[in-house]
Amino acid sequence: MNTYEIKRALRQFTGTEFYHKHLFPGKSPILLTDGCDFIRTHCNAREDSNLKPLISQVIEFSDFPLDYIKLYVIQGIALLPSEN
Repeated sequence: MNTYEIKRALRQFTGTEFYHKHLFPGKSPILLTDGCDFIRTHCNAREDSNLKPLISQVIEFSDFPLDYIKLYVIQGIALLPSEN
């Protein structure tokens, strides 16, 4: 999917029908709304952690198709701003 198609698809998420479990090794699972699951599946999004970075580097190229994305985590549920 190109950037335009992804942004257009993200507009459809205004709530969620299902919660999708996302497991972090050694941590409690987090639930993803339909919109966050779409990002994980169609944009090859990778998980991050709350650990302090050991090294910081500007990356000139990434395979993530969007310049940025804003997500909220509320009581263990990750959601898009439009799903709040």
